[in-house]
Amino acid sequence: MDQAESLARHAIRTTAERYFFAADTGDAELMIGCFADEFRFELQLDRTVVISTPAALRRLLDGFVAPAASNHALSNMLIDLTPEGATSTIHAVAYLSMAETQKVLVRGLRYTDRWVRQRGEWRIASRVHQPRWQYDAPSTAPRVARAT
Repeated sequence: MDQAESLARHAIRTTAERYFFAADTGDAELMIGCFADEFRFELQLDRTVVISTPAALRRLLDGFVAPAASNHALSNMLIDLTPEGATSTIHAVAYLSMAETQKVLVRGLRYTDRWVRQRGEWRIASRVHQPRWQYDAPSTAPRVARAT
């Protein structure tokens, strides 16, 4: 792997991590900045939702029942660089603390992406968000161990 390829892979992964940070902080503008000017985002939820504009992405984020807290952890990522840009598959685990149900939803996710370079950055041109498995468990309050 040459230096240019290594730098491209690092930049793509950095944008993927920024996307997850935006999801966990509820920062719509940061998430929108991860996408290309023209994009397609398909979420395979109870029903498939496809969005392709920043305004539609903002409306989608505003419409979700927000967890009290969440953590999206990127577990592995395969990146293929192509002459046109790049493609990737990401496996991630999302931990969602749902105040309404007093449960933590744990979901395995797969993201299938196509990437393009715009204004010197790698951005998502196409993303398919696909839940693969999930379970929930009772939520408990965080406790800090104390020295005895």
